[in-house]
Amino acid sequence: MTALLAMPFCFFPKLQKTRKGGNFISYLCHGLAFFLIFLAPLLGKGQFEILRRELEEKSLSRSGCYRMLIFWEWLYAGLALGLLLGTDRLGMAEVRRLFFALPREGFFWFSGAFGGMAWLTLGLWKSFRWKSFFRRITRDVAILFPITPREARLFAVLSGTAGVCEEILYRLFLYQYARSLGVSPGGAHLIGALAFGFAHVYQGWFGVVSAFSLGALFSVLFTATGSLILPMAVHVWIDLLVLLYRPSGASLFVSSRGFCYNKKNTP
Repeated sequence: MTALLAMPFCFFPKLQKTRKGGNFISYLCHGLAFFLIFLAPLLGKGQFEILRRELEEKSLSRSGCYRMLIFWEWLYAGLALGLLLGTDRLGMAEVRRLFFALPREGFFWFSGAFGGMAWLTLGLWKSFRWKSFFRRITRDVAILFPITPREARLFAVLSGTAGVCEEILYRLFLYQYARSLGVSPGGAHLIGALAFGFAHVYQGWFGVVSAFSLGALFSVLFTATGSLILPMAVHVWIDLLVLLYRPSGASLFVSSRGFCYNKKNTP
């Protein structure tokens, strides 16, 4: 999907060969980096308040909200990937390695991560205290969570979109952008993790700190495996955990008898 969206930007390598074209691509890179680091946190908080008001007033459905977010995520990711291809920071061989190849040296990380995800999913699913804690810390953004099975299925698509696109933006693009400015690898990963954390400022300071911590974890997985596959998979899994604690998520995985919830906790 990302490769298809990057196709309109595939003329960037040819554009880069001209003086004006090279300047244009450089300006786009600076603009996208500035947006991700500074504007996204500011605009995101305001946009969330607008979305919450529209959802409360029923002028926008959750499904419509999910579709809009999916569109913009893929657009930004496609632009970022096209810019990296256009500035020669990324080649097609590198794209195949990052998105499609499973490196042998990362087998330990892959097996450990997927085993841990399976164990934690089952353990957290059975933990009533964790469900209560999760609902308490997500109370301010709970209005964005799915209610109906249809919304849950679309939210699952949104989770997959966020896991793929945000790793391209924060783990790949910002890293390569910072490295092109002479920032050390560790500093480049730190910039990506900080930007990723502050992009969740609409969730409050707990959301910022937790997102920064997860961003740091994704950077470790990216560095250890040399691939974006594992960070993307873990990112998607974390976003999908929302479905385990909502009544709409139950219909996707188990029967209603096997999933107990309190309707009062439903936003």
